Amino acid sequence: MFNLNFLAIFDIILMVFGAYCLFAATRMKKTGKISNLILNETEAAKISNKQGYIEEVFPKMMIFAGVIALYGILAFLDDIQIVEIPMVQIIGMGVFIVVMIWFFRALIKARTKYQGMI
Repeated sequence: MFNLNFLAIFDIILMVFGAYCLFAATRMKKTGKISNLILNETEAAKISNKQGYIEEVFPKMMIFAGVIALYGILAFLDDIQIVEIPMVQIIGMGVFIVVMIWFFRALIKARTKYQGMI
């Protein structure tokens, strides 16, 4: 049996959040409605070209979600010692932070580009 420590619980949260981001991105693409996960309703209402915004954000959100979910899975397997992956926590956290910064910058850039555009 494995020991479920705090880090393992955090890894599970990352896996669930990554899966939810994948779901939210797919739903956003399918419905054409900007997800509340990335913009609240007030900010989304200011986007004049919603389809263009979604087209720009969707692939970036999928990459972000995939990285989060993959990091959560690998870190979880390492934490419960099913698979020993050297340096997974340090390298994974570094990649996670870089991708998170990249994604948030992409969101800001897309919001600026499509906000108030006529």
